[in-house]
Amino acid sequence: MTEAQEQQLRSLAADLAAVEQSAWQPRCIARAFATPGAGALVFTMQTWIDLDACSSPLIEGRLPETAEQISDAVDAFACGPVDLSAEEAVGLGVMMRDAIDAAFGMSLPMNPPCDDGGGTMSLSGGFGDWLPIYAALIAQLRMSRTDARSTPVGEAFALLAADKRNRGWMPSGASYAQRDVLQPVMPDEEKEASNG
Repeated sequence: MTEAQEQQLRSLAADLAAVEQSAWQPRCIARAFATPGAGALVFTMQTWIDLDACSSPLIEGRLPETAEQISDAVDAFACGPVDLSAEEAVGLGVMMRDAIDAAFGMSLPMNPPCDDGGGTMSLSGGFGDWLPIYAALIAQLRMSRTDARSTPVGEAFALLAADKRNRGWMPSGASYAQRDVLQPVMPDEEKEASNG
């Protein structure tokens, strides 16, 4: 390791220590709860349900390829009836995908108290990925079904992680605070691993 790399590592360690002790909320949490700007697309639990129902490629991080897929996505995001050129459709698809990526980026894998970290649980169990999140919003956070469906997905992940943290669970990877420091530094493949 070169001297410059060692200095970079020391600087990163100092940044991580400072952010863990900071009284300020992590920026990613603030962004998840911030009021969206005019014209911003909001990926809510209902949008996730609707996109899943039509097997939208957006849920897999891919852009819609057909007019029907674009129409389904526009309906799910409640963009209203739109007549789009091919370029506009691609632009809207990218905006939708970015909104989904930002929301899924708020997922924070957690370990229960006294877990040695060796066990892994299957989260699917034959359910859609959205259903356990939706059920937890209702059962654990006591939201009404209407409120749970209208909750932005990024907020849902943050609220559930906070609820688990309040019950003694700990992040199994980088915490939200650490992500704020590590995000600009990490290679893409490490970012994906830390996001679950």
